Order: sequence, then structure tokens, then C-alpha cells
Amino acid sequence: MSVSNRRTAARVFLTVAAIAAVGWAASQSVLSDRSSRMSDALPLYLYGAAWLEGLSPVAQASLKQVYADRGMDVGAALWSTLYPATVGPLFAPFALFAWETFTRIWGVVLLASGALVGAVVPRKGDRWTLIAGGVVLAAGFAPVAEAARLGQVNVLLALLCALGMLALHRDRDGVAGALFGLAAAIKLVPVFVALPFAWRHRKAVLGGLALGLPVLGLSFIATSPPEFVQALQDTARFQTTIAPWWMITGDLPGWALALAEIRHGGLGIVTVVGAGLLSLWRPDRTVLVGAAMAVLAWLGTDAVAFHVLYAPLYLPAIVWLGTWALEDEAPKWAIPVSLACAVGALGVPHLDLFVDEATVSGMLLGYAVWLGVLVRTGHAAWNTAERGPLVVLERWPTQVAGVLGLASMYILLSPLAAEPPRPEAVMPGGEIHHEGVGFVEPPEGERDLPQIGPGTLGGAQVDWTELSVVGRLSPGSRQALDHHLETAASRWTALGQGDLAESVPSGPLARTTVEELTLFLAAEGARLDELGRPEPLWAEWSAAAESAGR
Repeated sequence: MSVSNRRTAARVFLTVAAIAAVGWAASQSVLSDRSSRMSDALPLYLYGAAWLEGLSPVAQASLKQVYADRGMDVGAALWSTLYPATVGPLFAPFALFAWETFTRIWGVVLLASGALVGAVVPRKGDRWTLIAGGVVLAAGFAPVAEAARLGQVNVLLALLCALGMLALHRDRDGVAGALFGLAAAIKLVPVFVALPFAWRHRKAVLGGLALGLPVLGLSFIATSPPEFVQALQDTARFQTTIAPWWMITGDLPGWALALAEIRHGGLGIVTVVGAGLLSLWRPDRTVLVGAAMAVLAWLGTDAVAFHVLYAPLYLPAIVWLGTWALEDEAPKWAIPVSLACAVGALGVPHLDLFVDEATVSGMLLGYAVWLGVLVRTGHAAWNTAERGPLVVLERWPTQVAGVLGLASMYILLSPLAAEPPRPEAVMPGGEIHHEGVGFVEPPEGERDLPQIGPGTLGGAQVDWTELSVVGRLSPGSRQALDHHLETAASRWTALGQGDLAESVPSGPLARTTVEELTLFLAAEGARLDELGRPEPLWAEWSAAAESAGR
């Protein structure tokens, strides 16, 4: 078969496969009648609606008021202020529609965003083949359909990052910066993706500021600067101190728990710093794209450990790596690399490894994609002629490699010697939980918390805000709970399971704050002012309250 015929056959095959993949994704998302449709889109919609009414979207009361004023009645129980206030003006146009209309529009937007990631990731070669192959991977990647079904915004972030890297690859730095600035106004994580090239490409920084600052200014119409900063701090505290529930129970093999331990801080530092150094050594456009892809792969690997809905964050990296072999100048050994990536992306998200969900398998896939991106980026750096300021280090290649290697090993392995992880944390404002037709049913063994009103402990009157505990511990996991109550900051707690008397910790309660004890009791469905004096535990609780000085 001639080269022309082979290319035509590849085009036809991949086009048919792309259409089939998009159809499958639609059947699992916008055309699905399964429950829990669009549950993750509710906070986005309420943010936009609150901003339209001049209310701060990062205040629980604002979200409740909008929910009540619009008579939505879709089963929202608790309220999340996890997103930055800049989401308000960005989603205000969507909030002009009724909720039911918005959900239909938003589902299509997310599904289209996922498919478009496969088309816009920067590559060189036959555009038809590359686009069709990319759409197969993107639409066939199961988390994309799940995100479109639940209304999770991460798919849109993936598209904005992919478009930003395409603009960067085509020397349109201002456009690239504007796209990353728009993505950062929805969630802050795209800022990390832009770091590898921001140092040199000032037009990208200016583009980001040109779009981001007006959005920030619009958000200040309803949210004061101090409130804006406080909400960001709460979100950052939440994002940096939580751990997946399966890390707490410790039911996984040691090597899997080790990968989970290092995926957050250690892997993040190595990736972001390494990407920055690489861009200073080989500032070629393809290398810069690869550095940004590595950061995306890390972000997705870190976040997917909590839920498969975060996997679309590394979707651009999957497409970039999975279609590498289809590019004109790809080496022959790129074929097994791309094939392994494609098979993993299409198959692994359907596997429940070690736990009854795809979080662990999604994390392992993320690690594989991260390593593959390093391979492809290293190949591009090795073959480019462009040199940056760090080229001077090539005078001492062995010494530099040794120092960087030892530093990386220390950074990656140091989390393994740290304290055990904490359970999942209390979201700022409380998690929005949905019940009833069309929304998430509470998983077996978990339950909503009652509103925590004024309570007493050790004779002290304390007021508590409404919170939602989303972590969980297996019955009998008292050692982990003891450690948590000893070390966790206030407002973070575990959702113990089982009988209250059996679940109350027996560890060092003297260093536990009143706030933590209150939250623990709330997780068991009890309020302090309703408990009376439950012997024989009251003495321990009172001693802890006096020790806490509250």
C-alpha cells in the first residue's frame, strides 16, 4: 500500500472512531437519564446568580438566598464557597437562564470542550489524522463524559490550557496569556501551568493581566478585597491539607500508598521547578509546551486521587503523548509510547484498582502520563538547537545531574517520613450536597450533618458555622482518628462510622480543641447541647475543653 493510501485509510478509520467516541460520550452524559445529573454545576450557577444580584458569591448566605429566591428546590442541603469570587462575573451570563436550561447548555459546553481538547493540542503532521486521533482519545476518555454529566468545570479548564499551549506554540504569547488568565479566574491551578514560560514571554504575562484584572475588578462589585483574599486562603488551606479516604484506611499496598504520599507536595515541587529549569535551558516552543504538559499531568495526578472528575486536567497531556506517533517527525520508538498511553487512557479509568472507585487507577494513570510527557519533552530538548541562559551548566554535566538527582530524590521521598495524612477536610462554606431526583444520593454509610448551632462544652458557650464533613474512616480505625484529633487544625475532622461510644477516640484528647471535638460529634449526628452528660466520656471532653482554653 502506498503512503497516500495508508494516510487515507488512517484518516477514514480515525474519523469513524472519533464519531463513535463522541457518540458514546454523549450517551453517557448529555443524553443520559441517570441520577446525579449536573450536581457539580450548582455552585457555578449560584455564583453567577449571586453576582447578578449584587451578593458576594463566596458567602454561604448569598448562595442560600439566591437558591431560595429562584425557587430552585433541587435538593441542595449545604453550600460550597470553594471557587474564587471571579467565577461570579464569568458565570453571570449562564445564570440569566433558568436552572433547567442552564444544565442542558452547560452539559453540551463541557462535552464539546472535551472533544475539542483532542483537536487543539499543538502537534506537527497531517492535521486531519492528528485531530481525529486526538478526538478519539479525548471523547473516549471516560472522565470527560462523567464530568459533562455532572457539570464539573475541569474539562473547560483543560480546553483553555490546551488552547493556551497552542497559542504559545504558534508564537502568539498574548493570546496564550489571556487564555491562561481566563482559566485562572475559574480555578487557580492553571497559574502553575503558565509558570514554565512566564519568565521569558512577557507578552503572555501582559495578556493574562489584560484579561484577568478586569474580571477581578468585576468580582469586587459584589465581594470586598479582604473577603476575596480570605476565601482564597480558605480554599488553599483546604486543597493543601486533605488526603483521600483510602490513604487514611491504609488498605492499599505500600508502594501505592507511597505514590499517594509523594504525589502532592514532592511531585509538585519537582515538576514545577524542573519545568522552570528546563525552560531556562532549552526555551524551544515545543519544550515549553512539554514543560507545561508535565505540570498539567502532575495537577491531574494529584487531584484525581480524590475523584475521577479531576482526571480531565491531564487530558491535554494524554492527547499530546497518545498521538505523538502520528506526527511526521516522531521517532519509531514513539509508537509503543503512544500506544501504551492510548490503551491506558481508554481502559484504565474503567478499572477499580484496590478500592471501589477509579481514584487509585486514575492516579496510577496520571503517573504514567507524567513519565511519558517527561520522555517526549526530553527528546524535544535533546534535539533542539535553541539555548537558554542555563546552557552554562553544560560545562559540568555530571555534577549538575548529580545535584539535581539528589535534590529530587530528597524532595520526593521526604513526604514518606512525614506525619500520616489527615482525612478529607471541611470545604469552605460546606459542601453542596444534593438529594432527590436528578442528584447524588448519599453513599451508603455516610450521612449529612445537622446544622451546628450554639453549643456548650466544659461550661463554655460556643457558636459554630454550618459545615459539611466529607471524609470517612473505616470502622475501628481509631489510631488514625486519634492522630487526626491530636494534630489537625481546627475546622477539620473525620467522619467516624459506627456507634458513637465505640468511635470516640481514646488517644491524647488533652491537645484536641473544642472545635475539633464539636465537629467529631457532629459527624456522628449529635450536637453538644443535645448530649447532656454522657458518662463516662464527659470527663475527657471537659478536660480537653479546659486544656484548649476555650
